[in-house]
Amino acid sequence: MRKGLAIAGGVVVIVLVVLLGQGWRSKSVLEARLRAVEAERARLAEESRAAKDRLLKLKEERNGDRALIAQLWGLVHAGGSRPDGKEAKKPAATFDLTALKEMAGASGGDLNQVVRRVLTPEGLNASLQPHADQPAYWVAAASLCGDPAQALQYLETAASRFPGSAIAQAALIEAKRDLRQADAATRAAIENLRKADPTSSLADHYDAYFRFQEGDAAGALQALAAGSEKDRFADHRMELMMSRFQCLLENGCSDGGALALSAFSLGFEHLPMLREVSQKALEQAQAAHTAGEQEPALNTADAVARIGRNLSASGRFIVYDRVGMGMQEAALTAKRRFYEAAGNTYQVGEIDFQLGALQRRSAQIRDMAGAFGGVLANMTDEGIVRYIEATIMHGEFTTLQDLTARP
Repeated sequence: MRKGLAIAGGVVVIVLVVLLGQGWRSKSVLEARLRAVEAERARLAEESRAAKDRLLKLKEERNGDRALIAQLWGLVHAGGSRPDGKEAKKPAATFDLTALKEMAGASGGDLNQVVRRVLTPEGLNASLQPHADQPAYWVAAASLCGDPAQALQYLETAASRFPGSAIAQAALIEAKRDLRQADAATRAAIENLRKADPTSSLADHYDAYFRFQEGDAAGALQALAAGSEKDRFADHRMELMMSRFQCLLENGCSDGGALALSAFSLGFEHLPMLREVSQKALEQAQAAHTAGEQEPALNTADAVARIGRNLSASGRFIVYDRVGMGMQEAALTAKRRFYEAAGNTYQVGEIDFQLGALQRRSAQIRDMAGAFGGVLANMTDEGIVRYIEATIMHGEFTTLQDLTARP
């Protein structure tokens, strides 16, 4: 009896020991899991802080853009003083708005001829010397000189001296694109531009353009997709326009004359590049659709639509709206075709609604632009300054809307 109790007691002890051991192991496992949860929570908190930091940096970039525009516009109101506080040379004006209009009429409306009459090579070089530490001024000189070889030399000098300058890198890339030179210097300039202005999509668009030219369609679509995820499109037009204004001011133009000639003779060279890239991308989307690859086709069309929307929304001049809306319309039309072939009537209806809104806005812009010609012809120096100031600060769509609504 006692022996049996002893055995039973031993079994109980063994069971208790086993259970206690399991309990301690369970506690260890629980503690390990709690530590893992805390580590995951810390990781998520760090990611959240990093995301907030990225958002703050993006806001700072945009605020920086606005500050730059305000600073550059201060050139007009300061009578040509430089951002560094030094007074720029400003001779007596010999070319006011009336004189420039007469010259434009005599040249058949060719404003580049007017620029070349106002700005001699000697005058341009004399203006460049005191501004040699400003990359935007080198780019301005290239855009005003009228000599492609000299312009390329200016841009290569600027890109080499200022590798961290977005405007210098972008201008060199555009010149290389115009010359069809997809060389090592072009690729280096694209990477420099991406580093100098990482929140802007311009470098991605140039990357896609040259990859299409090289036959690398997959790489081009990848670059295009990366660009479509960035909602900021910066082409440095404001900075370039004001540097050109400064140069023309120093070579005898009145304030209004210099500003008008700077703004209205400045081209939009990168916009044809964007149209070409979007067209090639949509051709790839159609090929994917034909091959039965519906998702890649829709993704590419979506990317083009987003780029068009961002371009239209970010442009201060009305041509950005026109080009951006054209890209959106082409992309939405392609998507409609893909969904219609798949029998998705709901998505077809959604796209029809978007296309209708897009076409109404396009018609509004067309009407405003048509009415602007007569208004511009009667503008004074002061009126030109007010118009371009409003365009810089508020965008041309709002400015034209207000201008053409006046009696």
